[in-house]
Amino acid sequence: MAGHDPFECLLPEKKLATLLSLKPATLRRWRTEGFGPPFFKVGRYVRYRLSEARAWLEANKHTSTTYERPDRKPHRRAGGELVAAPAATKGEVVSNIRAER
Repeated sequence: MAGHDPFECLLPEKKLATLLSLKPATLRRWRTEGFGPPFFKVGRYVRYRLSEARAWLEANKHTSTTYERPDRKPHRRAGGELVAAPAATKGEVVSNIRAER
C-alpha cells in the first residue's frame, strides 16, 4: 500500500500503558491535562497511533531530572554561594507546554 496508512497500529489505552510501564489511569489523567501522546476517540474508546506515541516519547527525552527555566536567574545564598535557579514545578511545566502549543 502506497503512502501512510492512517490505521497503522492503533493501540488501546491498556496496551500503550503497558509499553510505557504506566497505569492506564496515568494516561487518562494526562489526557484531561492536555499532556501525553496524541490520541483518537473511537466512540467511547481511546486509541493511540504507535508512531505518534513513539514520536511523543522522543520529543520528551531529557538529560536532567530538573527543568531549568530560562526566565529564572541564579541566586546567591546567605554565604555568597551562587546556586542554580529553582526548578519548575510540574504545574509550571504543564502550563509552559500548553502555552507553547
